[in-house]
Amino acid sequence: MRFIGIDLGTTNSVVCEYRNGEPHPVRIEGRTTVPSVVYIEGGAVQVGSTAKGKALIHPERALTATKRVIGSSWSKEIEGEDYTPIDSARHVLSYLKAQVEADGNGPVSDVVVTVPAYFDEAQRRDTKLAAESAGLNVLRLLPEPTAAAIAYGFDRERDQLILVFDLGGGTFDVSILEIQSNAFTVRAVDGNHKLGGEDFDDAIVAFLRNWIQSSSGKPAGTDSVTAQTLKEAAERAKIELSAKQSTDIIVPSLGVDIDRITRGEYVQLIQPHLDEMLQKTSDVMTQAGLGADDLNRVVLVGGSSKTPAIAEMLAQRIKQPYMADDMDVAVAKGAAVVCASLSAPTDDLRPEVEAGDRPVDLTFLDVIPQTLGVDFQDKKTREVFFVPILRRNTHYPTKGAALGVALPWQPKVKMGIFRGEAINPDENMKLGELTLEISRRNLGDEVVPVCGIFDLDENGILTLTQAEMPLTSDTRDDLTALFQVAEENENLIPWESVRQLIESHGFDTGSVKVKAV
Repeated sequence: MRFIGIDLGTTNSVVCEYRNGEPHPVRIEGRTTVPSVVYIEGGAVQVGSTAKGKALIHPERALTATKRVIGSSWSKEIEGEDYTPIDSARHVLSYLKAQVEADGNGPVSDVVVTVPAYFDEAQRRDTKLAAESAGLNVLRLLPEPTAAAIAYGFDRERDQLILVFDLGGGTFDVSILEIQSNAFTVRAVDGNHKLGGEDFDDAIVAFLRNWIQSSSGKPAGTDSVTAQTLKEAAERAKIELSAKQSTDIIVPSLGVDIDRITRGEYVQLIQPHLDEMLQKTSDVMTQAGLGADDLNRVVLVGGSSKTPAIAEMLAQRIKQPYMADDMDVAVAKGAAVVCASLSAPTDDLRPEVEAGDRPVDLTFLDVIPQTLGVDFQDKKTREVFFVPILRRNTHYPTKGAALGVALPWQPKVKMGIFRGEAINPDENMKLGELTLEISRRNLGDEVVPVCGIFDLDENGILTLTQAEMPLTSDTRDDLTALFQVAEENENLIPWESVRQLIESHGFDTGSVKVKAV
């Protein structure tokens, strides 16, 4: 049995295997990172370094950075066939699986795949679909900062509170986690799944286009070959400016001959992105109720975190960050540890698992990255508004309830399930809905109290239960008290009280399940 963790990245992907009591990066193509690039020609599919090289010549045949659009309807036509982000991820994962199995140590089946903490339901669903279509059994979709924290804090004796700053090629996450022995508790998360090193490249590309325009009087071409050539030059300059104070950018085919661009000039180009990352880092600390002195360590994760300006920014505003030698593979390492913890049973149940491959006990408690709630209609103004039931950064599994009403003679109540922070439900993401038919015996001149109960389990599956609770001589006192509680708590009520009322009075209910986290 093999314990595999996969960091499916925007720019590069990493595989780690837990064996002999610790996670080890798997070298593929002689490297620990594999370009997440798919190249298609004549129906044949290539992945990795070869695909990346060919994409420079024929970008129209390549799928690159598709993690940034997974969960959407985006597609690209190549040789008359439409390819989706799921297709791209499937090809990358199939390639990684085949390369790992090529060592002759057995098949790869059970895996833990990491995703940005801020991925929504559609993005998580499509990532899992891609893995399953690649022949993998996904034990868990693990938030990347949580995986990095596990890699950093696994099997260490010291309890600590850490901030994980995870900047990859296309996504940014920042999380605060509390580590006690091998128990990892997420305190708060924030991020942007469309912010990463690719944006740094784009900033340099924009600079190069302006340079070409001003020096030649003509704009650079917008064709795919020109775009890819500029992108490659920008990426090369970005990497060099992370290691030294200045570099040149020379692209003979486009007439670019910049003998010197300094790190300071580069930082100015990416400053808006740095400002956003710092703001989100400050926000997540505020959400957790922490100051810089409360943190034991700031941990940098992800290849794009190697940009010196990031460490300098964090050192000035928060705390000198810790940069591990293996920051490119930390996320996959944590995923491998979790895979072993989830799939390795006791000696009695799985004797073929070597003793050295059995991890110590590991527990982790995650949080809801965005608020979950329902839409209610104001009984006076008839305006629809969002009622948060489970607030962002609440640990799950958890439950909550809200109380509303069906208006006099209203035959049914449609309750939508939303994720987001906006007061207007339409500005949030709709996850599903449930329609409750009001019993004919309860229709009349009085409002009918209607409650919504959220039950979010450990796998991020949310069950919404609706119940109509008619005002009768037996229920009026209890419901009047509940309305008082709801009025004082923005429509929220104790879910235990609602459950007891439903059970004792046999109220009519309906329920629906959605993937919420």
